[in-house]
Amino acid sequence: MSTENLPSVVKSQSALPEYLQTYVKEHQSSELADLSKYWVPQRLKTKQAQSGDQYKDYHDGDVLLVPEMVLIAHAGEPFWITPIYQFTDFCKWSPYGMKGQMRVIAERTSDINSTLAKRAMSRKEDDWYEICPEAPKARQGDRQFQYRYCEHINFVVVLRANEKFPDHPAHRYLNNPFVISFHHSGFYEGKQFATLIQNRRLPWGATQFELFTKDKSNSQGTWKGMIISNPSFESGMSPVVTDEKDFKFYRSIYEDCKAKDEADEIRVDYEDDTSEDNEPVVDAAGKF
Repeated sequence: MSTENLPSVVKSQSALPEYLQTYVKEHQSSELADLSKYWVPQRLKTKQAQSGDQYKDYHDGDVLLVPEMVLIAHAGEPFWITPIYQFTDFCKWSPYGMKGQMRVIAERTSDINSTLAKRAMSRKEDDWYEICPEAPKARQGDRQFQYRYCEHINFVVVLRANEKFPDHPAHRYLNNPFVISFHHSGFYEGKQFATLIQNRRLPWGATQFELFTKDKSNSQGTWKGMIISNPSFESGMSPVVTDEKDFKFYRSIYEDCKAKDEADEIRVDYEDDTSEDNEPVVDAAGKF
């Protein structure tokens, strides 16, 4: 990999031992290329009141990269991203009431013409649920013990640096692509994000957005939702990527993601999650 292709905000090369810095500069290596087919991107997760014990050291609304458990932003703290690519997953989630007894995702597909996708995209709520034969017979009519069909709007993004906040926790993970997945109660946040991107009328890798978490609520309860907007005036961030080197680097990530998606080689890992991590809390136990 040539250092000419690295975006200007990448700092990690200077942290390498001198011999590795020299080697990277002098060699165009493709020896790791075959590993790219196994890429499972890290995923952005907002810690909820009902998240599992592995999140007990974090506060509700904190934003993390999982499964590495990297803190990106504290609850309510803004951070900035550039969207690189979008793809859609259709998943059949196992019942929350069977947590620990079944895999979180029972089935998945990217085929929009599949039965799974059609049920996930249906406007009829009854189409989203299916009886789980493994559930106790007395509970099979309970939504918590049924399969849930779900559409995921997934965005591959990279974190952007803000020089006004040099100690921001996100700066430890700049320019590594990861996924923001919008589904369940966050689905419409994903649609709004897609609309914001489309309204810019600029190519993937050319725009910047500001994100933070805040309390959201509806008739079912409350949760920590993601607010996505154009960069605020206070942030000092431009709505566009101003450095051409950065843009070219992001376009190379776009092309790689596009090729992986077309080959059905992108797999987002949801196994540390549950459907109720993405639903409103309606009682003290965080259950329906």
